[in-house]
Amino acid sequence: MCSSYRSISDLNYLKKEETNLRTYHLFHELRLSVFGFIEDYYNSKRSHGTFGMLTPNEVENLCCGQV
Repeated sequence: MCSSYRSISDLNYLKKEETNLRTYHLFHELRLSVFGFIEDYYNSKRSHGTFGMLTPNEVENLCCGQV
């Protein structure tokens, strides 16, 4: 249940900090913006309790032996 609340919080952050501050003229621009948010913030900076407070990128590096 906690991860659901965190996901909602992340979506709120996405809306507040990324999509609501810009004007998109094409759907492609919005897609790039959301992709950038996921790659730049969610996967590399946001730690997850499920992963022992590691980011998804850190978990991937540990699993693939890229530490």
